[in-house]
Amino acid sequence: MSEPLAITTAIHGRKTAPATATSFNQLLFWRFLQGIFTPGIFAVIIAYVNEEWEDGAIHEALIGLDGMSPLLGGSAVRARQHFERAVALAGGKSAYAYVTLAESVSVAARDRTEFEKLLKTALAIDLEARPALRLANLVAQRRARFLLARADALFGARR
Repeated sequence: MSEPLAITTAIHGRKTAPATATSFNQLLFWRFLQGIFTPGIFAVIIAYVNEEWEDGAIHEALIGLDGMSPLLGGSAVRARQHFERAVALAGGKSAYAYVTLAESVSVAARDRTEFEKLLKTALAIDLEARPALRLANLVAQRRARFLLARADALFGARR
């Protein structure tokens, strides 16, 4: 029995080969393919999930996905489009969209002004305005406070 298979069998109790790459080049190849196919897979999912489901939650999730590096299939332009749609569908009452755009796109663009504006907007959302979004907004506002406290580490100290 090969070494990786023996380790997998010992850990999981079954004979399955682990997902491994035999070289760094092979690992890069598989990660490249993952980056190419991920946007397409999510496009198909969106085709089957109504965009208005849970007040545009699918668009909120796509802000983070499109906020990734362009090497992984991300696009700041698409992230901003999903942000606008998510805000419209939730009536501006979901803090998650603001926090996600700030954390993914604003940090990558090194735009501290936009970052702080988005997070302050998220913190200003009334938790009681949409009871169905209360828990999600509470979690998003907690993340917004954390990110604002780390702004100097993310962008460098102001002079």
